[in-house]
Parts: sequence; structure tokens; C-alpha cells
Amino acid sequence: MKNILLRPDILRNESIIVIQFSYDKVLIACVKTIENSGWSQTLSTWYVKKKDFDLHRVFNTLYVCAE
Repeated sequence: MKNILLRPDILRNESIIVIQFSYDKVLIACVKTIENSGWSQTLSTWYVKKKDFDLHRVFNTLYVCAE
């Protein structure tokens, strides 16, 4: 099982949910399939804007990839 951390943060004065994990090509490919996800060069992490965040959708997507 892979470790994935979801935590709140702020990016450009907007609330986001950070999706943090060690470098993994499979997880990166999965995160890219999450609607409205993006890479923050500033924070060096993947994120979804809080207003667009759906825990159920993110969990299901990452669960399949993390196994």
C-alpha cells in the first residue's frame, strides 16, 4: 500500500486540497485523471481546488492506483 496525504492549503489566495505522495508514475497518471486537478510548481505538489474537491471521487481514483 502506498502512502497518500490529503491536506488543506492555500494557493494564490484560494483554498486547495493538496494530494501529497512520494514520486510514483502510476499515482501521477491517476491524479491527472481527477477532474480539475493540477500541479503546483510553487508548492511542488498535486492539488484540487477546495470548491471542486469531491472526497469520494478522489478516494476511489487513488484507491485503485495505490494497491
